[in-house]
Parts: sequence; structure tokens; C-alpha cells
Amino acid sequence: KMSSWSRWDMHIHTPETHMQDHFIDDKGLKTNKDEVWKRYCREINEYGADVLGITDYFSASNYFKLRKNRNSWGLNTNIVLFPNVEIRVTDLASKKQVENGKTTSFVNLHLIFSPDIEERDLNKFLRELKATTSTGRKLNYVDDIDKIVHDNRVDYMPTTVSVLEALRGTFGDNYAESVLIMLPNSGDGPNLSDGNGSMNGKEFIQGSVNIIQAKTAQGEKDRKYLLSNSNRFGKIFPAITGCDAHKYEQLHDFPKTSFTWIKAERTFEGLKQITYEPDLRVKIQPNRPEAPVKSKIIKSIQLNNPSFGVDTLEFSESLNTIIGGRSSGKSVLLSLISKLASGVEHFKNNNSRYDELINKLSDRCILEYADGSTSSAEGRIKFIYQDGLQEIARDAKERNNFIENTLSTLTDINAIKDENANYRRQKHDLIVKDVSQLKLLDQ
Repeated sequence: KMSSWSRWDMHIHTPETHMQDHFIDDKGLKTNKDEVWKRYCREINEYGADVLGITDYFSASNYFKLRKNRNSWGLNTNIVLFPNVEIRVTDLASKKQVENGKTTSFVNLHLIFSPDIEERDLNKFLRELKATTSTGRKLNYVDDIDKIVHDNRVDYMPTTVSVLEALRGTFGDNYAESVLIMLPNSGDGPNLSDGNGSMNGKEFIQGSVNIIQAKTAQGEKDRKYLLSNSNRFGKIFPAITGCDAHKYEQLHDFPKTSFTWIKAERTFEGLKQITYEPDLRVKIQPNRPEAPVKSKIIKSIQLNNPSFGVDTLEFSESLNTIIGGRSSGKSVLLSLISKLASGVEHFKNNNSRYDELINKLSDRCILEYADGSTSSAEGRIKFIYQDGLQEIARDAKERNNFIENTLSTLTDINAIKDENANYRRQKHDLIVKDVSQLKLLDQ
């Protein structure tokens, strides 16, 4: 089955988050941690996201706590959790500092790891990541976390250089296979205006960042902007949103217009796919993206015949692969679908016995489309029988007629051609930039 659209929110905090923890139980208290977590799980069940990035500052302990106790706390079994470690770095000038004249500067990085990562491996990275006190003492972000983050502030912050060094020290030179780095396009993101440290930010973004977190109020606008080669980040990025909830009200008030939908498997490898195809795999909108013409999408076939081993087969709305050994029924299934969808009577060239078999088997079968309708041989779908394409290709006249007839059904053929050309041009420019950056790293 092909990947489908799911709703993702990769930036959400939990009870016991290291700063601004405003989560409470049903009585408005925080003393009984189990009760707070149980209410939290009820709230995020109702929130409706399929995938959540469980976020905390310099830590993933709450991710592992929720992963371990999700069943006893009542978290829906179909919700997928990712660890998101939020790290503040000091060597990049922030938008907040430059635009609002703030005296202090930090930029938030989000390190998104695979849901399957072991706690010891993530803690190894956080121990590799060091902070230095005014007396020269080295602190790490596991054993000394309470000295570093307390009273809703961070006293010691690393640099982007030390973050990348710690990733290499833990996961090797190919650390990018283990983590995706997300950067916000908000006040806590980097300044990209000329001067004021913008060059450091641009170099880090173009060399190490994978995803941009869009502003909540303009998610779709940011998504489209980041798909342009002329954006100020210097390359094309996927944009996603996150509620950044520290209290239940931020879940309730997160605008539906800023929901992020991703077409991919709900895995780390699936999330990586948006970095390769940001324009095709991400949408920011209230509702799940739907196929444009549901009446042309086959949802299922009911095989109301004792000759088959199953009653109903369900299909993906996109690509489906039928796998089976020789003479296991693959062609029969396709022929049944063609009979119900196209109303054809002949399925294999010069094979009347096969035609008779399919017409007989299809007698009580029902084809259901994504719009809820059922087929009665209305000719909705063009069926080309086995070896049919080869026959068309061999005859020049047949081939030209087939191409012309197919293209004539596409009313927006010029728009499709322009869109395809633009897509290929963007991919070419992206590859050229990546190759240039690799050459610079080798020097």
C-alpha cells in the first residue's frame, strides 16, 4: 500500500517539560504526576494529530517516559511519537534580537530523532554536548541538566559548532542519517538580514538544516515561500507547523488553517521524504488533502463468489502493487476490475475461454469508488488488456491515435507541462547547490 496523508505536529511539549510547564490534572493540580499525564494523553487524543514530536529543552526523558507508559496513561495506540530535542545556541543572531533590539540572543534548534532510538544513544549525544561555566567547568546536558536549565531559564548554552561535533561524536560522520534539524521561522529563528551575524546563520542553514518550522499565523504562506529558489534561507526547504503547546489551551486554540499534512509513512524514513519532495509531500490546510476526482479512484472490490479466498479487497487511493506467484490470480483480479470499471467484454487477445471465465466470475462482484458510488460497467476507466500496450506500440498509427486521444482528455495539458518543467528546474538547481556545498566541505 502506498503512503497516505496524515496530520503531523512535530513541536509539542509535555508535563514535566523543563520550562513553562503549565499542564495540570482534572482538579487543576500538578502534584499527582500520573493524573496530569493521563489528562494530557486525553487532550492529545482529542487534538487529532496522527504524529507528534514530543519536545523538551536539552532532553528527551519525557519522550521515553511517555513511550513507556502510553498504554497505562491512555494514549491512543495509533498515535506515533518522535523525540524532539530543543536546543538553544548562542552563536547565531536571532530575529528577536535584531528586530526588537533584545540584548540577549539565542536561536532554537530542534533535533528530531527516530522513534526507535534507544535512550542510551540519545543520552550519549547529550553527554557529548558540553557547556562551559564562568570558572571553566565543563557541564553536560544529562548529569548537569538541573544546573543548566532551571527556574524557566537556560544558564549555559552551546554553539552550533559544538552541537554538530556532539552529533558526529555520537553517530559518526553520517550523523545526518540519524537526525533531522528543524529551525523556526519566528523570533526564535536566525536573523537573515544582511549584517548582524546573518552570514553564520545562512552557512549553518544551508549546510545542516533540513526543515523549517513555519509561523503559525502564516503556515501555508511560509510553505510556498520556502519552495521558491529566491527565499532568504538560500535553498528550498519543506515547511511544517507545530503548536509549541505548554498548556492545554494552546492545543485548543491552534488554528485548523495551520494543520500540517504529510504524505509519507509515519516513520523517520517517511519524514525524510519531505526533504526530497517538499512540494509534493507537505500541505498546510484545515482538512486532509483529497484526490481531485474521487469518482475515478477505486476504493474496493467485493468478490461475492465462493471461488475466491476473500470477500473484499481494499485499495490505496494511489499506487497499488499486486504480488503473487504464477497462475495465482493476478490477471484474473485485474480483468474483473476492468470488466466492472470499463464494461469491456474481451480481456486477452484471441482467448475466448478466458473472456467467458471473467464474465462469469464478475456476475456478482461489486466495485466501489472513493466517492461512495458503485460500478455497473459505466466505462469510467480505460482498460488495456495484457500485452495491449505492446500491440499499440508496434503499430505507428495505433500509437499516435492512442497518444492523441489520451492527451486530448487532459484539459490543462499546457499547465501540466509548465508545472513539470518548473519542478525539474527546481530539482536541478537544488542538486547544483548541494554539490557546490559538498565541494566546499572537501576543500
